[in-house]
Amino acid sequence: MAILIHVSTIISDPDGRILFVREAKEVHRGLWNLPGGHVEEREELRTAAIREVKEETSLEVTLQERMRVLEGISPALHSIRFTFAAEHWRGTPQAGDEILEVRWMLPKELLAMKSEELVGAPYLRAIIDDWVEGSPSGLLVVKRS
Repeated sequence: MAILIHVSTIISDPDGRILFVREAKEVHRGLWNLPGGHVEEREELRTAAIREVKEETSLEVTLQERMRVLEGISPALHSIRFTFAAEHWRGTPQAGDEILEVRWMLPKELLAMKSEELVGAPYLRAIIDDWVEGSPSGLLVVKRS
């Protein structure tokens, strides 16, 4: 089984809301996620995160120094997700080509959604819980059988 490398970015506003995207790709069509995606070959993690945010939301971001690392292991997938937080962002969020919708939500709104509405629900919930708790950067492992 291959290991997939992903980047995600938490973009928050002064009201404590986070920007989420609703996926258009067939595999995750209609499901909510953080802006992000796969890291391209020979691409630095931060560069990938900035690129994915721009492609999916039209926003330009600068990233905080710290990141969170989440390793997700399930029977079908082994992925490592590097989650950054935007220090600053500029622009008006708009859905990119592979995104149906962008929406500002409070973390509790996302956490209240059914798992069937989220991309990788256990992993996304763990990322948001970690963000809400303000845990320092580090490795968070989520195993799902």
